[in-house]
Amino acid sequence: MSKVTRHQLWADLRQVLGIRVGSGLGLPASMGDVDTDIETLLVEAAANAAVHPLIAELLATWVCIHGARVRTEKLHALATAEPVSHFWLAVLAHLAVSRGYAKWRLLARKLAESALRSQPRLLVEMADATENEEWLIGCGLKVPVGALRIRREDVLSVEELAIANLQYRLRLQYGADVRADVAYAIARGVTASSEIAKLVHCSREAAGRIAGEIMTAVTAGATLPSYNQAP
Repeated sequence: MSKVTRHQLWADLRQVLGIRVGSGLGLPASMGDVDTDIETLLVEAAANAAVHPLIAELLATWVCIHGARVRTEKLHALATAEPVSHFWLAVLAHLAVSRGYAKWRLLARKLAESALRSQPRLLVEMADATENEEWLIGCGLKVPVGALRIRREDVLSVEELAIANLQYRLRLQYGADVRADVAYAIARGVTASSEIAKLVHCSREAAGRIAGEIMTAVTAGATLPSYNQAP
């Protein structure tokens, strides 16, 4: 598991994902100088959900509202280095599919074996003693009904998070794909194709090509927000 501190994790959850609860501190108006991106934080939070159960509830709520703005292929790539995250990421993937986010289905399949091996025994026993979540029936994973309360008021709305998080806002504009994250890297001042590729998790060729297309559009009059600029 990552060595991130509890305080830093909650700070990132508030600033990057727009989580309203957990520390008693207010949400910032913008991301400021937070460098953690959406998928990195989802993996980090899922890895810590067993230690901090409230995190699982908050992630479930977040995915129900914002699941369309996640790059699931990037999420899987990052999760390979954090096996302890696989159970909760797989649970979230099944939840997302049940809410109509079909692109999460492949992630659920890819994490299935590892998630089954790592699922907490207590959750299995509780689900067996009561009832398993309906959207998990058939996949082998078990979470007792009611363990994940979905409360929309615990997270920012789509409109609110678009104001608070530039990466999220660009995904609304370009779609949740590589192009949006290349635009985000450029907005952060990253110009080298190799560095963009590393941040975005894509090939250097794709990074250079898409960055060139975006800058051509900017030269032609399109606008690209700066990292610290409010919408």
